[in-house]
Amino acid sequence: MKKILCGLLLAVGAVSGAPIIYDFSIVTGLAGTPGALDFQYNPGPAAAQTSTATVSLFAPTATLSGPVATPGAPSVTGSLLTSLALKNDPGFNDYFINYTFPALITFQLTFSGPGVDTPSNTGAGSTFAFSLYDAAGTTPLNSSNIDGFLFRIDLSNQGLAIVQNFAAGGTTVSATTSSIVPEPSSLLVAPASLVLLALLRRRSRVR
Repeated sequence: MKKILCGLLLAVGAVSGAPIIYDFSIVTGLAGTPGALDFQYNPGPAAAQTSTATVSLFAPTATLSGPVATPGAPSVTGSLLTSLALKNDPGFNDYFINYTFPALITFQLTFSGPGVDTPSNTGAGSTFAFSLYDAAGTTPLNSSNIDGFLFRIDLSNQGLAIVQNFAAGGTTVSATTSSIVPEPSSLLVAPASLVLLALLRRRSRVR
């Protein structure tokens, strides 16, 4: 059950003007093993509304060396030492870096931009994916996914993000949202609940 990521799926709906933020904690099961990290953020087959996936607060950074490749440049900017931004521009937007794995990796992942703030409900969505590789950079590690992803996040054209966990072997992944972001439909329920609560309180006072 430890391999299940907040149940099976963790879905967060975007509220206008609010980024979608996840805090990731990854127990690698590979402490001391040389390898590589791979981050990518790419649009679907149709045109996707512009958005950016930003990796920040990455730790630990001591054994990073590279990056080996950033084929998405200039759509991929920054680094894991500060913050890494990947735009969902057409093409392959990828950041690949050598890394000796620690016991635990943590980082924050933020989705922002028009595709999150004001989703158009048209066109394709985008996918963020994270993988662990061996030292040769050719074989994904501890993944049950055919593409070797440790986890992926699909951002729909409605601004809904869904996390899927593929951790296997000795690796586990957990994710939490930094703040509770209600889905748009829940924003309609909240005012009605407050009115009902006020009416109940008023009725109890009358009695």
